[in-house]
Amino acid sequence: MRRALSALAALALAASLSGCFAAQTPAERVAACLNARGFLVTPSGLRVVGTAPDGVGFTVVALTGTINDGGNPGGRALSPADRRAIRACLH
Repeated sequence: MRRALSALAALALAASLSGCFAAQTPAERVAACLNARGFLVTPSGLRVVGTAPDGVGFTVVALTGTINDGGNPGGRALSPADRRAIRACLH
């Protein structure tokens, strides 16, 4: 019984550590950077989807850097500062 519990604990530790050191996709890296800057975004395949700190919705294609903020109510768009923050996270 003790040996089985030790083996189970070792497997659980290995599984949790493998998640900590797993390579991130480009979209995951961009999303983490933007979330650290106050954006609310999630990676979705090759894209990052979410909102800027002021609530403007947008998507970014992580590999090309294409930013799409169209379709917001009232024609709202990303501010120049938000665009700079997104570009900084892309590099």
